[in-house]
Amino acid sequence: MNNEEKILVLLERMDQRLGTLEDGQAELKTDVAGLKAGISALEADVSVLKEDVSGLKTDVSGLKVRLDVDITRQPKLLEEGHTTLPDTLSPRDRVEALEDEVTFLKSVVKSMAQRLSALEKVQ
Repeated sequence: MNNEEKILVLLERMDQRLGTLEDGQAELKTDVAGLKAGISALEADVSVLKEDVSGLKTDVSGLKVRLDVDITRQPKLLEEGHTTLPDTLSPRDRVEALEDEVTFLKSVVKSMAQRLSALEKVQ
């Protein structure tokens, strides 16, 4: 094999390698284009997520304010209920007097029932 033939063989090998490199470069370009499209989609998704998080922050802030108002208001309502409670209850001495009267009336009714029963037996 002479020098010219050797050079031709080398050129053919280099041409094959260059073709392989060009194919690899085309494949890389395709992959990079796919990555760019994927990144664009991710950026759009992140933008939507940021908007959603912003809305959620606003909602949570409103809930905090409402809870603060409700939490401070509830004890006041309970306190108001307790302050009117003594006004609606009867005095203890009156309740005791009524209990005594009911006990007395029960004994009178029982006595009358016994007398009525005795009168019915006689007739």
